[in-house]
Amino acid sequence: MISLSAALDHMVAISKRPGYQQTQESLSAVERLLNIAEGRLGGLNSWTMAAFIRCAAGFKGVLQPAGLSAWQQELLQRPELIEQLTEQGVANTLLSLGTLTDSDPQLARVLDVQLAGQLLQRGIRFARAPSDPPHLLARQAANVLYGTALLGLQPDEAEVAALFSAI
Repeated sequence: MISLSAALDHMVAISKRPGYQQTQESLSAVERLLNIAEGRLGGLNSWTMAAFIRCAAGFKGVLQPAGLSAWQQELLQRPELIEQLTEQGVANTLLSLGTLTDSDPQLARVLDVQLAGQLLQRGIRFARAPSDPPHLLARQAANVLYGTALLGLQPDEAEVAALFSAI
């Protein structure tokens, strides 16, 4: 699955290059790659699951509601994947999920708020974990906060304070 994760991440990196022009061919390539990943969701690790949603967010309009639902269902059925996400994985996943659902009403309708809440709680646990340097870097905390806002989640004051303490 490392190569699938690398391919998903590579597509995102290509889209961020200066002068990149999104074409129908590039969208078709991403769609095929996401379809391959969708067919293998049951065997993907946490990093590849994060890469899947990150890639989908980088190419808006490619992921269909059924694909987002299947991705969410897999994470809900395998909660250990959420626990295995790194700080960066949680931050990127929340931001990507928020970006996707904010830009596409069809995807917003199939958003599983329970899953989004579990991802947020994982990010908050990172923010609250005592360590030097902190587990959650400022950029990661900002991504968690922004993704949370896009998703319409409402953390309590103590949770927001924990996230802001990393900034």
